[in-house]
Amino acid sequence: MSSIPSNLPLPGVVADAEPPLVAPSPSLPPAPQPNQLEPFTPRTLPMEPMNIVAAEAGHLPDADLARGAHGPEVAQLQDTLVARGHLSAEVLAHGRGTFGPATEAALVALQRELGVKADGVLGPRTRWAFEGPSASPVEVARAAVGLSRGDRGPAVEHLQRALVQAGQLTEADVASGPGLFGPRTEAALEHFRNVDGGRARTVHAEVDAGNFERALALIEQAFTHSGGEVMAGRPGLAEPERAALYLNQAQARLQLGDEAEARISMQKLNSADPGFVIPTTESPKLRLLLDEVRLAFQRQAPH
Repeated sequence: MSSIPSNLPLPGVVADAEPPLVAPSPSLPPAPQPNQLEPFTPRTLPMEPMNIVAAEAGHLPDADLARGAHGPEVAQLQDTLVARGHLSAEVLAHGRGTFGPATEAALVALQRELGVKADGVLGPRTRWAFEGPSASPVEVARAAVGLSRGDRGPAVEHLQRALVQAGQLTEADVASGPGLFGPRTEAALEHFRNVDGGRARTVHAEVDAGNFERALALIEQAFTHSGGEVMAGRPGLAEPERAALYLNQAQARLQLGDEAEARISMQKLNSADPGFVIPTTESPKLRLLLDEVRLAFQRQAPH
């Protein structure tokens, strides 16, 4: 029996024949030709939304939290602690959304890193140290202009809101007396004034508002300790801030018509910071006084 040559086509099969063309249906797109298929694009199926706040490494939740709390804000705090290396993902997997001892210990570690009170409670000062204030010190200083303990009304509430944004008051503090300048608001404002030049900004805002007597009283508070002026400054009162206070003191005294006392303020400013430069926005009279003080100092200096 003879074999069929391998180069002959099998019965019923046409070798190397083009596939028959199919006329496209008017309602359907043309069939794709070989080697002209559209590239495959994988699709992601939609997932059910999870009831958690997506955490970002640079953000802490707005809510005040402590051990025993539950919910999405706790999950956000935990994710941030994981991102900062204070909480392990393995520990988080067993208690996500629950503020337990592991979360508390991790928060204490973060607070120590930030240099704030390490009490394991997430509050405004921890957020402030972590993210920075949302209200600038200048905004707080301006909001405090003309206000003191015992005052009431919208202006006080505006100040309280600024102090909350600056990390000096909590929402609970405000809720206990909205619009009332009581001991908590006073303590928060005093704390603000003793941090990062806040007192000088407060005084400057009072001078800008024309409250010269009030500005002088605040300056006296800043420099007075045990009944006398401490030229070395109070704790936390750095040399640049002292110079700024003397500048505002001189400005207030000039506005009240006391040039002799303003000159004394300039002498103290020059002693606190011999290289101090008066901003061009200030009164030309202040620059003239400081130039006179420095000229007199140079004449008295031994050659």
